Amino acid sequence: MERFESHRKQPNESDDIVFARYQWNAEICQHFYGPLRILEVALRNSFDQAIGTKTNDHNWLTKIPESLGENQEDDVRAAHSFLNQRKRPVTQARVVQEMSFGFWTSLLNGRYETLFHSIGAKVFPGLPKTNEHVATPPTALKASEPFAIGSSTFGEYGIVPTSRTTTTKSLKQSAG
Repeated sequence: MERFESHRKQPNESDDIVFARYQWNAEICQHFYGPLRILEVALRNSFDQAIGTKTNDHNWLTKIPESLGENQEDDVRAAHSFLNQRKRPVTQARVVQEMSFGFWTSLLNGRYETLFHSIGAKVFPGLPKTNEHVATPPTALKASEPFAIGSSTFGEYGIVPTSRTTTTKSLKQSAG
């Protein structure tokens, strides 16, 4: 139950409300998994292709690139080690696949600014050359403005369970 405490907004909230809020959070996260997987594959393939073209080396991850920072070099070493332990060949495609989303997004850090300026348009086609097209973030929803996602409704008290949402009582009963 300790894990659910981060979802408690007020000390006197019932466990059912806290658990419903936890479920609501899990349900929202679930809706992001598919799009995030697609984003990760597209981002890593775009970076790989653009860096391969820029360096004229389409196997740039089959060795440890000296141009990377220490953490990124460690990530590449770990991918090589993982493949070697499983007796798989260390190919560019396999190393690219083993690199985490964090590795690819780290290439957007200031350390790689010069590299990114030369490959940015290839990694992100349609990227504006200036920030004049940057969107203004939407205003935040007020807690009193309900909206629904999946089987949960977000309302004044956080999450209000709907008929398909499990409560802590039913969870405890099913656990025996």
